[in-house]
Amino acid sequence: MGYSLDNFLLDLGIVGIAFLYVGITILTPMVLYKKNRISKFAARKIVHMFAGLVVVTAPFYIWPFWT
Repeated sequence: MGYSLDNFLLDLGIVGIAFLYVGITILTPMVLYKKNRISKFAARKIVHMFAGLVVVTAPFYIWPFWT
C-alpha cells in the first residue's frame, strides 16, 4: 500500500488532535491551580496521568514515522 496525500492528511489530523489534547491537558490544571481550586501536587499529577494517554493515538497512524 502506497502512502498518498489522503493518508498524510489523515495522519496530520491525528497529530493535530493529539497536540490539542496535550495542550488542553496542560492548560486545564494550570488554570485550576491559578484559581486555587487544586494544589500544585494535584495539578502535576493530573498532567502526568492524562498527558500519557496521548499514546492511545499511535495505532491510528498510517505512516510509521509518527509512531
